[in-house]
Amino acid sequence: MTLLWLVVLMGVWMSVQVAFLLVFLAIEGGSMNPDRLPQRLEDIAMDGDFLGLATVLTAAVICPLCLLLGKIKRGFTGTGYLALGSPRLRPVLAWSVVVLVVGLLFNLAAPAMGVDETPEFMLDIVRSTDWPVFLLVGVVAGAPLLEEFIFRGLLFRGWRVSALGVWGTIIVTSLLWTLMHAAQYEFAILAHIFLLGILLGYARERTGNLWIPIAMHAANNAFASIESMRLAG
Repeated sequence: MTLLWLVVLMGVWMSVQVAFLLVFLAIEGGSMNPDRLPQRLEDIAMDGDFLGLATVLTAAVICPLCLLLGKIKRGFTGTGYLALGSPRLRPVLAWSVVVLVVGLLFNLAAPAMGVDETPEFMLDIVRSTDWPVFLLVGVVAGAPLLEEFIFRGLLFRGWRVSALGVWGTIIVTSLLWTLMHAAQYEFAILAHIFLLGILLGYARERTGNLWIPIAMHAANNAFASIESMRLAG
């Protein structure tokens, strides 16, 4: 059942993004020449304003859907199934510091590995935005909510009680989360994302609260966004 939910959620995710892409294209106007349309769609998909708004919109659809699917489980509320109880401030701050230290260490090690700590496409996205606040809200709030509700929320809860167990679930959800980014990043960054997923999953298990990995994810993305904006000039 959990795997079916994943397929449904990915389908809804893609549908919302494609629909918003077409709306964005219509609002932007301009030539609808079929020969130029693929390039225009690609340009819009890499536009910072579009990405920020599309991420927030998708989160606004996916997060309630995850809550609804969790509520289907007998004996659970949606928030109970996803472990969305009120977190204590101290673990939120402590785990966020941990993820920031990991991110800083990766940035320090990246040059020695011949890896750009901030990929060029991320700098292009930052430079393309007319309204940086839209991009920041999408990256720092929308993306963590969207992705954590799915991977460390719905999937984690469903698979944790399966034959996968705790560590199998942490590894599988981290792997799936990493594969979702596979088209964007080179291997070293994907390895970092996978290890970050392990850390997020461990924090979810250790604290029993989904808000902890959401806060960690937000802290990581805020750090990356600030660095991207600094390098983009």
